[in-house]
Amino acid sequence: MLSGEVIRLEHTTVGRTDSSGLTRLRDSVGFAPNFPSRDSYSIVQSDKQQTPPESRTSPKARARIGSVNRTGMIPWTEWWAAMTASLDPDNFGVVRGTTKPIPYDIPTFETLEEERQHRKERLAAAFRLFGKFGFGEGVAGHITVRDPEHLDCFWLNPIGIDFRLMRVSDLILVNHYGEILEGDYAINQAAFAIHSQVHAARPDVVAAAHTHSIYGKAFSSLGRLLDPITQDACAFYDDHVLFDDYTGVVLDTSEGLRIAEGLGMKKAAILRNHGLLTVGHSVDEAAWWYITMERSCQAQLLAMAAGSPISIDDECAAMTHGQIGHHFAGWFSFQPLHETIVREQPDLFD
Repeated sequence: MLSGEVIRLEHTTVGRTDSSGLTRLRDSVGFAPNFPSRDSYSIVQSDKQQTPPESRTSPKARARIGSVNRTGMIPWTEWWAAMTASLDPDNFGVVRGTTKPIPYDIPTFETLEEERQHRKERLAAAFRLFGKFGFGEGVAGHITVRDPEHLDCFWLNPIGIDFRLMRVSDLILVNHYGEILEGDYAINQAAFAIHSQVHAARPDVVAAAHTHSIYGKAFSSLGRLLDPITQDACAFYDDHVLFDDYTGVVLDTSEGLRIAEGLGMKKAAILRNHGLLTVGHSVDEAAWWYITMERSCQAQLLAMAAGSPISIDDECAAMTHGQIGHHFAGWFSFQPLHETIVREQPDLFD
């Protein structure tokens, strides 16, 4: 049973995207409306029955944002409206009275400066969590977030600062040509080579995460996709790829472009003999997909060591993906972790 795609690519040399290409990419983003639509998500009422709940989000918006097989492009302004609509608790099986809110505010911003500061704070918090979970490996690993104003630029960690020590003031701003525009330190060449190409190829991607965490890199050596053997793993059902080629440390943007092309419109990639890569429409989402993908790799490795895991059938796995694999699910699942780390380590805001 496959829950994604295996990407095998021949070695090629690809030139760097020129500035006009970046401009064209920046001006269009999102998803086309011609893929399978889920008019409603399901919540469990009993062990035997599934019932579609009412939702305030239009089916059109959900189709563009929450579809399993995402392809195509829509204008940036339409994508942002659909993205905002997708941050709806009714799409995530939230059980509540009509007057009971979720415990976290869905972010809105009056200015680009406010949004930039929010993204940088979330980025620093994600690094602290990755450090807490032991995802660091020397100077390897990076999370990036697109600048909300300068869309061909992104913020990332400087090379050599431990995830556990990352602060907002440490973050570096770099453009898609590798020019450091703000910050005091150098960056990881592999971070630029991979993330610049992912951000350029996927204008819908606000954030991307990649580290050399132990279970992700162990699982990547198997050269296979995650199987839908748990509910949590179904978040990646038909929504991740295997980049089945390892050519050494990624130092050239042409190799980063091959990874970006292999990722396609999926939310995650297993880079064979390397590790995991996840993307999202927020730092929160990209970081959560990474955390839960790492744990899903761990769960499958444990299950395979113990015996022969039983996979969830395709229909049920696809349904479960619709319940837990959409953008609000990724954003919302990150919030308890974020609240924990900012209370434990408030110096991350320095």
